[in-house]
Amino acid sequence: MRAPSIVIAFSLLSSACVVEAGPPSPPPRREAVVVVEREPPAEKVEDPGASPGVEYIWIRGHWVYSGTDWVWRSGHWVARRAGWEWVHGHWEHRDGGWIWVEGHWKKL
Repeated sequence: MRAPSIVIAFSLLSSACVVEAGPPSPPPRREAVVVVEREPPAEKVEDPGASPGVEYIWIRGHWVYSGTDWVWRSGHWVARRAGWEWVHGHWEHRDGGWIWVEGHWKKL
């Protein structure tokens, strides 16, 4: 009675599909749920230093609201994605307060 199990296992293994490789899709654009009543401070000017290479871009830092005060989150280097451009995150005034709109990759 082992033969049917082997046939079933073989048929499941031989029915694999092929998926073309491509760049990973960007995470969905998400916005913060919390509305902050206090306006964020002006952006800090950061010195990113030397780029690790031409295939990197600088993601600038931004203010994060801790629940009681503003805290600066420093920028960082990330690898470029061919065929995509980075759209920086930003604070947007909306609904009587400020909402963080996440940075994201946008297909060219």
